[in-house]
Amino acid sequence: MTAEEFCKAVQEYYKPWSSKIMGVMVVEWIRRHAEIELNEFFYMLVEEYPASYDKAVDVAALQSAYKRNREALKIASGNYTDGAGNIYRNGLEVGHYDSGRFIPNLSPLQTLPDGIAGYIEYFGSGNIKPEQYADYLSEKIKLPVKRG
Repeated sequence: MTAEEFCKAVQEYYKPWSSKIMGVMVVEWIRRHAEIELNEFFYMLVEEYPASYDKAVDVAALQSAYKRNREALKIASGNYTDGAGNIYRNGLEVGHYDSGRFIPNLSPLQTLPDGIAGYIEYFGSGNIKPEQYADYLSEKIKLPVKRG
């Protein structure tokens, strides 16, 4: 769901915004929280903020729902770190940190013809970031890239 679709759905489900500035502020809040999976967030908002209030959704309602559902939204985006320190990007475990250095999960490379050798050739011995490795895996394994 795009930001525009989210705004349209919110106004249809609840009530249209009473002023242009209210709509502008909601759109700005969404832009500042670009990592949110908006489809998931819409359903969480509906569960927590009943339409029976007969009020348009404002920034305060969005912020309140976001605070209560922050962890669930991170998991829904596919980009999070679990309690054990494993790092996920695009819903795939890409590795973990050890003493501040990213250690990639090389298991997915075993299915590729060039395997770990291709990884070493591509990255060399330099330090990489989780996002770089996730992009590499998405390209090689043809995973859909999921961005918040």
